[in-house]
Amino acid sequence: MSFKLISSCFLGFLVFFINPISSVHAEEATEEVKELLNTSLTDILKQQNIRVTSVSKKAEKLSDAAASIYVVTAEDIRRSGLTSIPEILRLVPGIQVSQITSNKWAISARGFTDQIAAKMLVIIDGRSIYTPLFSGVNWDEHDLMIEDIDRIEVIRGPGGTLWGANAVNGVINIVTKKAKDTPATLMTATYGNYENGTAGVRKGGQIGENVFYRVYGKYFDRGESQTNSNQGAGDSWQMKQSGFRIDAENIENNSFTLQGDLFRSNQDRDVILPTLTTPFTERLDSEETRVGGNILGRWEKKIAENSSTSLQAYFSNIHRDNPLTLDQRINTFDLDFQHNWQLDERNELIWGADYRFITSDTNGTVYLNFDPANRSTNLFSIFIQDKYSVIPDKLFLTLGTKLEHNDFTGFEYQPNARLTWKLSDTKTLWAAVSRAVRTPSLAEDDITIVVGNLKPGFAQWLGQTNFDSEDLIAYEIGYRVQPQNNFFMDFSTFVNDYSHLRSYETGTPFIDSSTSLPPHLVVPIPFGNNAFGQVYGFETAAYWDVTPKWQLSGGYSFDIVDIHTKAGGTDTLSQIDEGKTAQNNFNLRSHLSLPHNLELDNSLYFVDNLSTIHIPSYLRFDTSFSWSPIAGLELRLVGQNLFDNSHPEFSAPLQGDATQVGRNAYGKVTWRF
Repeated sequence: MSFKLISSCFLGFLVFFINPISSVHAEEATEEVKELLNTSLTDILKQQNIRVTSVSKKAEKLSDAAASIYVVTAEDIRRSGLTSIPEILRLVPGIQVSQITSNKWAISARGFTDQIAAKMLVIIDGRSIYTPLFSGVNWDEHDLMIEDIDRIEVIRGPGGTLWGANAVNGVINIVTKKAKDTPATLMTATYGNYENGTAGVRKGGQIGENVFYRVYGKYFDRGESQTNSNQGAGDSWQMKQSGFRIDAENIENNSFTLQGDLFRSNQDRDVILPTLTTPFTERLDSEETRVGGNILGRWEKKIAENSSTSLQAYFSNIHRDNPLTLDQRINTFDLDFQHNWQLDERNELIWGADYRFITSDTNGTVYLNFDPANRSTNLFSIFIQDKYSVIPDKLFLTLGTKLEHNDFTGFEYQPNARLTWKLSDTKTLWAAVSRAVRTPSLAEDDITIVVGNLKPGFAQWLGQTNFDSEDLIAYEIGYRVQPQNNFFMDFSTFVNDYSHLRSYETGTPFIDSSTSLPPHLVVPIPFGNNAFGQVYGFETAAYWDVTPKWQLSGGYSFDIVDIHTKAGGTDTLSQIDEGKTAQNNFNLRSHLSLPHNLELDNSLYFVDNLSTIHIPSYLRFDTSFSWSPIAGLELRLVGQNLFDNSHPEFSAPLQGDATQVGRNAYGKVTWRF
């Protein structure tokens, strides 16, 4: 890191609170650039202008939503200069984002943060990317052309009534732009000390009167992180991806969408494996390959002014191969139907049904194995929800439930009741009571995985066919207020009561001679449902238009995780989850529009310590400075983690010591024409 760069970043911090004196010019820009440059951040952030679909599966004002929801807009993403979805999620108050390695993150809300966060559902354009093998999201499988993202809606709290099992602690709904909103050709390139090279190109256009398309391709190469001993962590990451989207709109009250993506990813990965001889662990280099793709089609029909339907189908295929641990192939087919119906002046009804078919094919090792190696599972569900206007335009009651059948636990139901009270045009109070479940994954049913060394011998986690769903009863209250036209605040508080949480019971030791390894002692640790607990806390977010060209936004969250085990149980690991979530999270962002087409954006983050995995608290400062010398061309310099040479953010099994998140700087060029 050069002295010039450090000085520039320090100067950026000094002007964090400086008032701008001029607007951005965009007279000669293309239509897309005009929209980006002429739309002030204020107009985008004002809650009455943001419409979301995650809470009720239909467009509604964010200010009317009876849930703790936050929206990251396309303008937020552009001005941040961030290059991946996990890093963009750092902008969301109440979401803990912890980088584990160059290509792995732990992301969650309201507790239970982990590499495979089993209680956060993530959706891209209606397609769930929740992995059925382990539960959670493999973030290294999912990338997008960042410039194509329209918004990211994040619900903190359960969403099982509409979105189904595993939407327990929250829902992350990533919505990309319609093809007609990306008509220009776009080229982008990034280079820095960690971003070894990123390039992307997108072409949009129109076919006939009502049909629009875009195609894209991108590639990136990200360097390896460092260990505590300043050695290379062996986790560099290269990925190439391409895709398309076609939208046909307003054809006799019908709209059609067809979109798809293909990707190939190569990752270097250092794996820490236990051995039967001294020093009883071995660090091995491996290369993990991922190949996959997806295709999605959606048909929407407006039946009448008060009635519309949609039918969506998607197929995805993921193949991950690591010769040291596991070779896996996952195929998912999903068919979803939805009907929105305004019954009368007081009732808005939405109902639907979904079918999902999943096949898995695994080839394990002595360290990680599934039995049976091949499985097919089915998921059926129906849901219904009614929003009733108790007092027109003032008080609304929403009641609904989802009935779901899975192959592991049979039928599950997930009801919710939500109340919205509009105290005035600028004040909204809401409350909710919900039940949500996290259904078993294939791992909890079928897995055998070595997780520790007994010198000599191994400890093994074992899946159990009688593993039950984890249950949540959530109680939430929220309040939104806009005391002035240029100031907005959002408060929410919650109590989450969990039962049947996963526990790790200790079984009877035995000598294992069934593998290619010499006979050795094994202590089995079968999964159980003997843990329970509570998570409670509060979250707040605020927006302040200090001047027309300077905005401040920020948020704070406080979480307490309290986990217990049932009397008589042998679990000693569940309580580690208490210290994997930071009690205090804080962020503050400044958005400054300067003269001569200059923009300066600064972000400050504080994350509390993670006590049970020995991660200290840290302060992170990022800056993004851009200049548009001519219409359509944007030059951007980004600095990340500038207060600190490096710090760890998380640690995970088989990863060894936590890797370090280091100071990062890169330049980015974007050209629209």
